[in-house]
Amino acid sequence: MTDPRSSRTDLSPAPHIVVTDSGLGGLSIFADLVEGLRTRGGPPRIALTYFNACPAADRGYNRMADTAEKIRVFDRALEGMVRLRPDMILIACNTLSVLYHRTPFARRASVSALDIIGFVSSQA
Repeated sequence: MTDPRSSRTDLSPAPHIVVTDSGLGGLSIFADLVEGLRTRGGPPRIALTYFNACPAADRGYNRMADTAEKIRVFDRALEGMVRLRPDMILIACNTLSVLYHRTPFARRASVSALDIIGFVSSQA
């Protein structure tokens, strides 16, 4: 049955959002998103994936040599996220939000991305 308010049908795939961060802080944002969708309503079906964009447990973005390296590493992580076939990428990290717009991925992205800095600025 088709909901008259939506172009999706009950057989449509659930929208898929990938939430990414370079550390553990994004997990709290992810948990808040899950809880908010559960308690305040949201799409009847939604797929959420948390993607840790930190390249290694002992080597975060703040330990990288320069901005160019950070951009290269995050760009590769974004390419990995796209393989998950999301409808949207939510960047829940200040560092990655700043880097995103400088990545080659951002210039050719076929998936929309919402960064935490842009989101907070739009809510002010």
